[in-house]
Amino acid sequence: MRNPFYTDVLIIGDHHELEDHFDDELMERVYGGVGIISSKWHFHGEYGFDDDRCHQRKYDENDDEREKYDPVFGIRHRGHLDKKYDILQTVESPITAEGVIEIDGRSDKIEAGEGTTVAGCMRKSRVGSEESGGRLCQSGVRSQESEGKDKEREYPGIVLNEYGKGRAVYYAFDIEDTLNETNYEQILELLKESLVYVHRTDVDAGIFPYQFVGHRIDLKNMAEKPVELRLDIKYSPELSIYDPATGKWIEDNPWSMELKVPGLETSALQYYIYTPDMVGTFTTDTGIWFKDGAGYSLFDSIHKEIGVENTISGLIDDIITLTTLMPDNKEAEHIEKDLKKIKFPDIYNDKKLEQAIHKCIRALEHARKGNLTEIRLKLITLLRSLEGLWYFGI
Repeated sequence: MRNPFYTDVLIIGDHHELEDHFDDELMERVYGGVGIISSKWHFHGEYGFDDDRCHQRKYDENDDEREKYDPVFGIRHRGHLDKKYDILQTVESPITAEGVIEIDGRSDKIEAGEGTTVAGCMRKSRVGSEESGGRLCQSGVRSQESEGKDKEREYPGIVLNEYGKGRAVYYAFDIEDTLNETNYEQILELLKESLVYVHRTDVDAGIFPYQFVGHRIDLKNMAEKPVELRLDIKYSPELSIYDPATGKWIEDNPWSMELKVPGLETSALQYYIYTPDMVGTFTTDTGIWFKDGAGYSLFDSIHKEIGVENTISGLIDDIITLTTLMPDNKEAEHIEKDLKKIKFPDIYNDKKLEQAIHKCIRALEHARKGNLTEIRLKLITLLRSLEGLWYFGI
């Protein structure tokens, strides 16, 4: 989960819980803009994410109603549906069109909170379409509010929710049990549209330390004959380059490679830049050469700039400065204390870095509790930098 490659998360099944603060890390990643899709993962719902919980705190009748719904997925888990609920009736939504998908396996009985979008409803195949449409398959409707036969007709099967800057999709059915040769194309389309929905390209947190910045160069051959090319990529020495095709870090600078592009086709070079823990503008310069007889001639050049806006210590100082502007806020005081415990260069040790991540998560819990949105988003940027260092830097 800490891998800086991944921009979105897909969870399938409900057999394993996230432990050791990873549930909190995942929640904050989503709040900061990471997309998430879940099929039946329910370390939420009846237990939920709440700021004061120990592990798996159950709700009681005195809880605020809004706190009874998982904030990430916007649902409340109410148990399991009878296996006779074998139809998912989809409606027009950002990820679905009107249609029907046959469901196998046991599905979750859930409620959808206010502000969510219900994209599909679970119902029994023996119930005629003229009888469907129960109130339970709507957002903001509780089980005990339904009356008569509506209580047994339909329940939310797909729920869309927005959490902070992130988007979430929850499937109440088991996608593994459901997938078969008959509905393969339907499930594939559902997953594809779900990924398009949750993947946010409009979230701009800036460039921060230990981030992976993707670069792609498309090489289109307009001629019918294949063309031989050479690429030379020169980059600032403070940067590190990762080649996903080989799974290796690049040691040469400039980095050179030769490739052949077939006639009337396009080839692509994809690589990642690992940013340093320093403020500055760093560059890559790519020369594209085509084979001309015995040698190569320059065809094009590409100049890219990457501006790292802050350092880890700078992020910490900025957040502490914000907390000092709230002298009577207890949650801000806790955040300041937690961040002052993150010391340099201690974080460049495995054990100390893990402790720093936990301190950042604890500070985020206080930011959630105090509804300190600006501080929370800056803490998420700090967390992503620490995670990026944890995954690749040590």
